[in-house]
Amino acid sequence: MTSHPPSEDVAFEYHNIPSWLAVTMKAARAGRVQTYLGVLSLLGLSLRLLKSEHKNHTRKNKERKFYDVLSNALRFASFVSLYSAPRALEDDLPSVSALAYICSLGIAAAHSNSAHSYKLLQHAVLMSVATASLMFAAHVMPLLIINNVAQPDVKALLSTAFLFASIFVSSVSPRDWTVPINVEEARRTDPSPEESASWLDYWCTFGRLTPLIRKGWGGEITSKDLSALPWDYQPSYLLERFKNLRKKHTTTERTVLAFIWTDLSLAIVSASTFFTMEFINPFGMYYLLDYLAHPSEAVLHPYIWLLLIMLSKLFGTVVQQQLAFNSCRASLKIQIALTSEIYNQAMQSRELDHDFASKSGEKAAKRSSTGLLTNLLSTDIKTIMQGRVLVGLIFGAPVGGILGLISLYRIIGWPCFVGLAISLLGTPITAWISDYISQAEEDAKEAQDARVSLSTEYFRSIKMIKYFGWEDVVAEQIEASRKEEQHHLWNVALFSAASTDVAYMIPSLALMAIFALYTGVQGQEMTASVAFITIDLMELVRDNTSVLSIVGRMVPKLRLSMKRIDRYIAATSPKENFPEGRLTIKHATFRRTFSAEFKLQDLTLDFVEGGLNVVIGASGSGKTSLLLSILGETVLEKGTVTKPRDVAFASQSPWLQAKSLRDNILFTSTYNEVKYQQVVEACCLDVDLAELENGEETNIGENGQLLSGGQRARVSLARALLSDAPLLLLDDIFAALDSTTSISLWNKVFCSSLLNARTVVLVTQLSWIAAEGDCVVTLEHGRATLANQSVSRKPKSVLSVENVALKPTVRKDDKSDSDPDNKSEDDGAASTVPRRGRLQWIEYIGYFGSSTTIALTTASLVIFILSGMATDLWLTSWVDAAVDTANRHAAYYLGVYVFLSLFTTFCEGVVTLMFTRGGWVAARTLHSTLVRAVLNTSIGWLEKTSIDRIMGRISSDLDSLDQGISEPLREDSASASVVGALVGDMYTRAVKFVKSIASSAQAPVISRLSETLDGMAVIRARGDHVRFAFDEAIWGLLHDSARAAAAQKDCEQWLKFRMSLLSALINGTAGVLALRASGSISHGLVGFSLAQASALSRGLLRVVFKLNDLNVSMLSFQRVKEYCNLPPEEEPCAEHTDKQILSPSWPQSSRIEFQNVTARYSPSGNDVLKNVSFCFDAGQRNAIVGRTGSGKSTIILSILGFTHIVSGKILYDGVDITTVPRKRLRQAIGMVPQDALLFQGTIRRNLDPSKSAAESDLDELLTACASLSSMRTQTEKDAAHGSLTLNTLVSPGGSNFSQGQRQVLSLCRAMVRKTKLTLLDEATSSVDMETDNVLQDILRTQLCGGQKSRRGLITVAHRLKTILDYDRILVMGFGKVLEMGSPKELLDARGKFFDMLKDSGGTK
Repeated sequence: MTSHPPSEDVAFEYHNIPSWLAVTMKAARAGRVQTYLGVLSLLGLSLRLLKSEHKNHTRKNKERKFYDVLSNALRFASFVSLYSAPRALEDDLPSVSALAYICSLGIAAAHSNSAHSYKLLQHAVLMSVATASLMFAAHVMPLLIINNVAQPDVKALLSTAFLFASIFVSSVSPRDWTVPINVEEARRTDPSPEESASWLDYWCTFGRLTPLIRKGWGGEITSKDLSALPWDYQPSYLLERFKNLRKKHTTTERTVLAFIWTDLSLAIVSASTFFTMEFINPFGMYYLLDYLAHPSEAVLHPYIWLLLIMLSKLFGTVVQQQLAFNSCRASLKIQIALTSEIYNQAMQSRELDHDFASKSGEKAAKRSSTGLLTNLLSTDIKTIMQGRVLVGLIFGAPVGGILGLISLYRIIGWPCFVGLAISLLGTPITAWISDYISQAEEDAKEAQDARVSLSTEYFRSIKMIKYFGWEDVVAEQIEASRKEEQHHLWNVALFSAASTDVAYMIPSLALMAIFALYTGVQGQEMTASVAFITIDLMELVRDNTSVLSIVGRMVPKLRLSMKRIDRYIAATSPKENFPEGRLTIKHATFRRTFSAEFKLQDLTLDFVEGGLNVVIGASGSGKTSLLLSILGETVLEKGTVTKPRDVAFASQSPWLQAKSLRDNILFTSTYNEVKYQQVVEACCLDVDLAELENGEETNIGENGQLLSGGQRARVSLARALLSDAPLLLLDDIFAALDSTTSISLWNKVFCSSLLNARTVVLVTQLSWIAAEGDCVVTLEHGRATLANQSVSRKPKSVLSVENVALKPTVRKDDKSDSDPDNKSEDDGAASTVPRRGRLQWIEYIGYFGSSTTIALTTASLVIFILSGMATDLWLTSWVDAAVDTANRHAAYYLGVYVFLSLFTTFCEGVVTLMFTRGGWVAARTLHSTLVRAVLNTSIGWLEKTSIDRIMGRISSDLDSLDQGISEPLREDSASASVVGALVGDMYTRAVKFVKSIASSAQAPVISRLSETLDGMAVIRARGDHVRFAFDEAIWGLLHDSARAAAAQKDCEQWLKFRMSLLSALINGTAGVLALRASGSISHGLVGFSLAQASALSRGLLRVVFKLNDLNVSMLSFQRVKEYCNLPPEEEPCAEHTDKQILSPSWPQSSRIEFQNVTARYSPSGNDVLKNVSFCFDAGQRNAIVGRTGSGKSTIILSILGFTHIVSGKILYDGVDITTVPRKRLRQAIGMVPQDALLFQGTIRRNLDPSKSAAESDLDELLTACASLSSMRTQTEKDAAHGSLTLNTLVSPGGSNFSQGQRQVLSLCRAMVRKTKLTLLDEATSSVDMETDNVLQDILRTQLCGGQKSRRGLITVAHRLKTILDYDRILVMGFGKVLEMGSPKELLDARGKFFDMLKDSGGTK
C-alpha cells in the first residue's frame, strides 16, 4: 500500500507498462481473486472432511511439532503486520481475511487428529502460496518499475515477507506418513525417507541423499546404506494390481498405461511445465539485450530480467527433476510388475511348444525357451523402462514447439511461418525413415534372440565343449550369429543417423530462410536481441522437432518389446491341476506339448498307495513323460487323474540350487536334526560330507556342478525324502550310481521307515528293482501295462567297506569348493564395489579401430565444435556490421552464415556416423573377445561363475554397448574439456558405487529367475507353500534391485539441482558483467557472450544427463572388458616354450600310462588321485569301476588335462600330456560325458560341428544308431515323417529326444571323430539293458579294432555285466588303485570287483 491517493496511484502505476504487468497488479489490488480462492478452499475442505471414510492410516511425525509452531507464528505475524497497516481494512480487506483464514487452518491442523491434520495443513499452505503471490503483485511489483516515485508500505512488505517465510518453514517441515488401511504390504513396512522427507527435500533438493553422497566421498558405499522404498513398491502388491488390470485391458501396452496412469499424469504435467519454462530464459535475454540497446525505452529494471533468468533455471530444473523422478519411479514399477508377471506366468504354465519370439511363430522349437525368457526379462523390459523418456518428448515437445512458434512470431513476424513450413517438410521424411527403423529393429531383435539363445545353450554346456576342444568352432558359430545381428544393428544405426540429420538440418534451413526474409524482404535491422534470441528460440524449436526422430526410433522398439511380451503371454497355457486324491490315472491320453506327435495313450493305472510302484521300459518309451503327466506338466487330451497335492519329484537330470548342500537338502523344510541326519546317512552322503572342509555348508555351485552325477542324484533324492510329501516321483535315480552305492541306497531308503505310508513311483532300468516293486508299469511305444506283485522287500547283501583305511575322494577340490573366502560373484557384488578409473571412455574409444580411424573420429568432432563456434562468431560480426553499415551488406553476411550453418550440419552428420561406426566396431570386437575369452578360460573359473552372470554380459551389457553409448560419448567428448572440472567430484565418487550396486543387484534377479524356471517341475510339484517361498525370494531380489536403481536415479536428481544453481550463477554473472560493460563493447559481442553463457548453463545439465548415460554404459563396458581379460586355461606363449613339437599324425595308438600320478583339481586343493599307476595298452577296451566319488571320473578328466599334476606323468602314445597343447590333446581324444547334451540345430550339426567328417561316415553311423529300438520311437515324436536323418531338427538341449536317446547320439558323435582313444564316462547309464548291449556291439566294431587299428576305449561303468568281455578292468577306491586285471583275473581273485559284481547280481 502506497501513500498516494488511490486515483493518482493507479493512474501512475498502470501508465505505459506492459499489459500483462498491469493486469496482474490490478487483479491483485482488486481483492476478488483472494475472495474466490478463500471460498473455493473452504468448500473443498468441507467436502473432504465430510466425506472422509478413514481409508488411510496417518502416523504423526514427532519432528514436525517445532515446525508447526514456527510456521503458525509466522502466519500470525503476517496477519498482524498487514492488519496494522494504514487503510488495511479499506484497501486490503480480502488479503487480511485470507490471512485470518490461513491462521485458523494452521492452528486447527496443529491440534487436530492425524486423519484431518494433513488436509487442513494442505489447504493452509496452498492458500498461503496464493495469497503471498497476490500480495507480492500488489505491493512489490510497483516498486520494480523504472522511475517509480511511489513509497513502499513497510508493514505490507513485512507481512508479505512473513508469509513467504511461513511457506518456507512449511516446505522444510517433515511430513506425516499416510498409507491405506486395507493394504497388507503397507501395514508391514515402516516409512521410508522418501515418504517422511519435507516437500522441499522431496521436490527440489533431494537432501535425503546427502548422507549417502557424503559417505561415498570419504569411503565406500554398500547396499545396506541405500534407503528403503515406499510401501507401494512391494512386488506382490504391484503384481496383483497389474494382473487385475491385465484382465481388463488385455494387451501389455494398454495395461502398462493404466498401471502407471497416476505417475504418468504427473510426468505429463511436469513435462509441459518444463518445456514452457524453457522459453522464459530466451525472453529474459531478449529484454536484457533490448535494454542494453535502448535503455531509455525500458520500463522495468534490467536486474529483474536477470533474476527472472536465474529463477527460471532453478524452477525449470525442479520441474525437470519431478519429470525424471516420476517417470523413473513409474518405470521401476513397470519393471517389477512385468518381471513378476512373466515369472508368475512361467510358473503357472507348461512347457512352450514353439518359438514365441519368432514373427512366424513356427512350431519347431529352434531356440532355447530359457534363453528367450532371459532376453525378455533383461533387454525387452529394459527397453520398456527406457520408454520413460518418451513422456517428456511426446507431451512436452508439442507444447514447446507451439510456444516457440508464438515467441518467434512476436520477435520477427510472419517469416516464422515460412520457417515452420520448411520444418514441416521434414515430417514425411522422418516418418518414412521411422518405418525402416521399425523393421530393422525387429530384425535385429530376432537376430539377438537367436544369438542369446545359442550362446545360452553353448555356455550351459561349456564342459562338453572343452572336452571335445570345440572352443574355436563354437566361437565361430556364435560370431556368425552376432554378425547377422550386427548387420541389422548397422541398418538401424544408419537410418537413425539419417533421421537425426534430417531433424537437425530442416530447422537450420528454416533459420536461414527466416533471416533472409527478415533482412531482405522486410528490410529489418539485424540487432543482437533479434539475432541471438531467434537462434536460441530456433534451437529450442529444433530440439522440440528433432524429438520426432527420437520418437521414431524409440516407439517401434518399445511397441516391439511389448508385443513380444504379448506373444509370450499368448503362447503359454496353464498346467493341468488335477483333483486331490490317491494316485490314479483312468483312460488318459497325454501329449508332451500341443504340437508333439508322441503320445501316452489310453492309460489306466491304479498305483499302489503307500507302496513302491516301478516304471520300466525301453529308452524313449515315455517313462519320464509319465511322471511329468502325473505332475500336470503335459497336455491331458482325455481321461482323469487324481493325485496328492504335495508331491516330491527327483528328476532324471537333477535340479539343484547354487546354495550349500544342506540348503539344497532342506529346500523349504524346517530343520529337524534327527530326520536330517537319517536322510543324509540313508542317501550315503555322510561319507561325502566328511571330506568337505565346510561339510554340509559347502556351496555346490550352479545346479550342483561341483558334485559328481551320482552325488547330484543322491542330493536330489535326499531333498525328496526330507519333505513331508505323501507321493514321491523318482526318475531313474540309480542311473548314475555304482552297484555298491545302489545296494546301500536301496537298503537304507527303500527297506527302511523313511518310505512308510508314502507312495513311491520309481523309474529305473535295473531289472532287480522291478522285481521288488508292489506294482510294475511297463511302457512300450506310449502304451502301458500294469502288473501287481506281492513282495516283501528285504535288504540286499553288501559287504562293509568301513575297514578300508582310506579317505573318500570328492568331486572337486575342497578349497575351491568350500573355502568361505571364495564366494560366488553374486554374494559379494552387491555389497561393496571396487574403485574404477574415471576415464574409461578413452579406453573404450581405443576399440574404435586403427589409430587412423580414431584420429579421424576425433578430428571430425573438433571440426564440428569449431564450425559451430565460427557460425556464432560470424553472426556477431553481422550484428556489428548492421549497426555500422545500415544493413547494406546483408546478402554477403547471410550467404556466409548459410554456408557455415550447412557445413556445421554436415559435420554433425559425419561425427554421428563416425562415432556410430566406432561403437559398432567396438561392440563387435568386445563380443568376439568376450566369447573367446570365456570359452578358453579354465574350467575351475567356469565352475565357480554363474552362467547367468556370463549371459548378463553377453545379453544386457552388450545391448547397452550396442544401443546407448555412441551419443553420450560423442556429446560428453565435445563438452568434457569445457565443463569437466565443474561436474562435482563428490557426486562422481559416490555415484559410481551406487551405479555399480544397481548394476550388480540386477544380476542375481536374472540368475535366480533362470534357476527357478529351470526347476519349475520340482517346485510346482510341492504345492503352493513351496511356490510361495520361491516367490518371496524372487520378490525380495526384485525389490533390492529396484531400491538400488531408485538410489541411482535420486543421486542424479541430487546433482541436477546443485548443477542448476551453478548454471543460474553463470547466467547471473554474465548478465551483471554485460550490464556493467554496457557501452564499452559492441552489442554483438555482448549478445555472443550472453548466448555462450546460456549455452554453457544449458550444457551443464545436458552433460549431467549424458554423463549418467555414459557412466551406465561404461559400467557395461567395464564388466565386458573384465571378462575379456580372463586368464586363459593355457597361456599362448606356452606353446612355444615347454610344449613338445608333435607329428601331425600323433597319436598313432591309444596307449595310456599313469606313472605314480598324484593330481589335484587346483594347485592349492587336496589330492584327488594319490600315487596312481596303471597302463592301458593300445587297441584295448578298458573299464574303470568303483563306488561314487572313488576317482573314476577324475582319471578321465586327468587324461583330458583338466587336473593339476602334482607328481608323476600321464603318457598318451608315449608323450607326456603336460607337454601337449590342451586343445590339441582334447581334439585327439573322443569323449562321451555322463550328461548327454545336444545343441539346437540339426543332427548333422551335433555330430560334426567342425564339418570335418565325410558324409558317408555320418550316414553310416547314424544308420547304425537309428536301428536301435530306443531310437525308432523318435520318428513318432518330433522328427520328420520318415527315418532319422542328418537333417532331423534338434530342439534346444535335445529336449525332443529322451535322455537315453541323447546318450545314443552322444556315442554316435564320439564315433564320428575316429580318434585313437575314446572315453566314456557312464555314457549308457540312462538306456535300457537291451540298448546297452547293442551299443556295446557297436562300440566293439566302431571304436575298437584291436592291435591292428590300435584304437582303444576307456569306459567308466556302473553296469558291471556289460564290461565282462573287456580286456582290462581298473578298480578305484578313494583316489587309489585297489586292483587291476582282466575280468577273469579279478573274478578268480575274489577281491573288490568280485564283491561289487556279486552285489549287483552278476555272479549268478
